[in-house]
Amino acid sequence: NAKSIGRTINKLYMKGIEVFTSDEENNYHTSGHGKSYELQLMIRLINPKYIFPFHGDYKMLKKHADLAIECGVNKNNTFVLQNGDILALTKDGIKRAGSMPADDVYVDGNRIGDVSNLVIRDRQKMSNDGILTIICTLDMKNKKLLVKPSVVTRGFILVNENIDLIKDISNLSKTVITETLNKRKATFSDIKGSLINNLKPFLFEKTGRKPIIMPIIMDTK
Repeated sequence: NAKSIGRTINKLYMKGIEVFTSDEENNYHTSGHGKSYELQLMIRLINPKYIFPFHGDYKMLKKHADLAIECGVNKNNTFVLQNGDILALTKDGIKRAGSMPADDVYVDGNRIGDVSNLVIRDRQKMSNDGILTIICTLDMKNKKLLVKPSVVTRGFILVNENIDLIKDISNLSKTVITETLNKRKATFSDIKGSLINNLKPFLFEKTGRKPIIMPIIMDTK
């Protein structure tokens, strides 16, 4: 929460308030988690037959289980699990019992669970780097590009401030499309793939960004 704290402090200063904060040697924050010796004390006091640590990454869980073993808990009775792993409790004891799906469930408007990770990743990419659309009109029968490709962008660059770059993108697209059309049995998929593969490094070199590239190809039959 360092960013939110920083914003709060800035707002206080803007109101003319003098803010006192701790320095690195006098940090008011402390972990709410128990130390290793405190965990060992807890284990010895409770004297459990089974140990199932939870909350934290795998390294933390493993160290907690190791502490239990040091305190006399049978190694076979310690369980370090991952999300979705199942522990079955029966009259005979506790044992592993397979696993079940435990991935994130996304809520998209009124729809629940039908948004794939790929869709989420595309949305994140568009929010960071924008989208670039290349519109081209072809005569696939005669293998010809009829007009110079048009470039449409949203959230990537401002067109009016990057006229030269837009022209370069259009020219490169024209070259790529023409070269791909000259290949035998070139398809729409070939053209789209060539555009994306050639524009990606070019755009990153020019802008340091990786927008989603979406070619739109129209064929005049």
